[in-house]
Amino acid sequence: MRSYCSEVCKRNDWDALHSTQCKKHGIKLEDFTLVPDRMLLGRGTYGEVQLILNKETKELYALKRIKKITKDHKVPIKLLYREISVQQKLSHPNITRLFDHYETPNEVFLFLEYIDGGNLYSQIKKKIKLPEREASKYFYQICQGVEYLHRNNIIHRDLKPDNILVSRAGSVKICDFGWAISASEERKTYCGTLDYMAPEIMRESHYSNKVDIWSLGIILFELLQGNTPFRGRSTGEKLRKMINREIEFVVGISNAAKGLILKMLEVDPEQRLDIKGVLENDWIFRYVTESPRGSHSRRSSGVFITGDEFDLKLSKNYPACYKRKEGFSSKIPSVFLSTVDVENEDSNSNNSSYADEGMENKVFSVSSPGEVKKKEEELRKLQVKLEGHKKKKKTPSPKGFFSKMFSVFGLG
Repeated sequence: MRSYCSEVCKRNDWDALHSTQCKKHGIKLEDFTLVPDRMLLGRGTYGEVQLILNKETKELYALKRIKKITKDHKVPIKLLYREISVQQKLSHPNITRLFDHYETPNEVFLFLEYIDGGNLYSQIKKKIKLPEREASKYFYQICQGVEYLHRNNIIHRDLKPDNILVSRAGSVKICDFGWAISASEERKTYCGTLDYMAPEIMRESHYSNKVDIWSLGIILFELLQGNTPFRGRSTGEKLRKMINREIEFVVGISNAAKGLILKMLEVDPEQRLDIKGVLENDWIFRYVTESPRGSHSRRSSGVFITGDEFDLKLSKNYPACYKRKEGFSSKIPSVFLSTVDVENEDSNSNNSSYADEGMENKVFSVSSPGEVKKKEEELRKLQVKLEGHKKKKKTPSPKGFFSKMFSVFGLG
């Protein structure tokens, strides 16, 4: 990133060069408004995601706002532009669309496809584990998206339930391309999420798109059992279990499902299935005809948007957009000014659907708020009744009764 002697110098450069050389975008912030009831979809280390509504078409979008610099962090700007460069080329039924992006001196805005059902992680937490029939519908669609990526020489490198969105109709979309790379050659970068990371990445060896297949094996295991297979107190312990293939299946999982998982979790990448082998597996064939519309074919082709417009951007630092003929306004409508102080937010390893690696997740409790309130009321009535009974016997009411009863009901 280009260095400036002051913020004023930076803004002057923007006004003189950057803003006048950016191309005119089809989407403008002033054409949208925030959805009052669900303004904030999530927030993370570098920004937040808001639900917005197109004033004219009434279509919903997810607006991802990313601050280039926060109090404690500086966004890796080249990784951000690489994410934009990769995702804006993708068009497939099982991949979240990036429709446009918009940049100011201090922020980058991504206009993303909005998926109304949350992420796959929340689905697993609600149901603990899924029946094979239901799990297969999700898994097959994920594989369709991955097949499209691999066919176009793209490795996601961070596949996990948090980065897979599910609509209320049951359609699955892969999202969050922050670690995605467009390359046909082997890589060596250490990246991803530990529980879903292939052993060759953990050992910092050269790897190929087979790392995505390993992640798929972990995801299928988690869909069927509710947890990841290799758990440990340290990275070394997890790696040891991976190498020794210490996998324990619960009773009830079919041999076909176990076989597919084991073939995807081969420690040796050369022995591991590729995405074609996964899609042609017997377990997939068992349920493929029941897959939801949008990914019913054996190979859902999608469209790959070619062009070097965004790839060229990576060869530059700041300003990011260059050689543009038409400008656009860098003024942000007041409705989009953040109401949340994201600079002080703590990062969370389980990131949300749309935001970055620091995005927060919802916390799911055993009892709903209504049930908790009902139990509180029942306890109060019971306390009054028992205290009245003890007054008749002229005995003092027990100390700490209310707190003890809360503990018994698991509400303390």
